[in-house]
Amino acid sequence: MNRVSTLRMCGFVVLVGVMLGMASHQPVLGDFLDKVVGVRWGPASHNLKFGFTVPASVSSGEALLVQLYLKNDGPLIVITRIGVPREYNVVVRSSNGQVVPEKPGAFYPYVISGGQHPYLKNGTIYHTSFDLRYAYDLQPGIYRVDISTDVYPNLLTRTTPKLTTLVGSSCQVVVH
Repeated sequence: MNRVSTLRMCGFVVLVGVMLGMASHQPVLGDFLDKVVGVRWGPASHNLKFGFTVPASVSSGEALLVQLYLKNDGPLIVITRIGVPREYNVVVRSSNGQVVPEKPGAFYPYVISGGQHPYLKNGTIYHTSFDLRYAYDLQPGIYRVDISTDVYPNLLTRTTPKLTTLVGSSCQVVVH
C-alpha cells in the first residue's frame, strides 16, 4: 500500500470513528414511560411538564447525577432543545439556605436520551442527565436542588419569544 492509500484509509477510519462517536450522542428514540420513576414533576404549562431526580445521598467526590425530564402531555409540539446543561437554571442551597456558587469555568459532561428533540409527541419524554460535582464543590452536608428551564417554540432557533419556564419540584441530597 502506498502513502496516499494509507492516508486515505486512515482518513476513512477517522471519519467513521467520528460518525460513530457522534451517533452515540444522538437522542434515543422511543417512549420510556415505564422506566421513569421517582421524578419530582413540577406544574404543567402548555401541556409540558418538567421534573428531575437526584440521588438521596452520595459520598463526597462521588458522582451526583441529575436526571432531567421534559414530558409532553398534549399534541405534537416543536420546541428548541439542544440538550446542553446550560439550558437549565440550577440552584443549589446549603441547609442554611445559602446559594452554593458554581465553580468558575464549570463544565458538565452530559447525556441525552428519550424523545426525539425537538419534536415531542403526546406522552414523549425528553431526557438529559449531568453530574453536578463538575459544577459545584459540595462538602459534606444537606443540600436542596432547584432546577428550571426555559422552553422556546420553533426549530433550533430562539428568535421567537419564550413559550414558558418550567420548574421542577425541589429535591434534597445528603453529601457524606
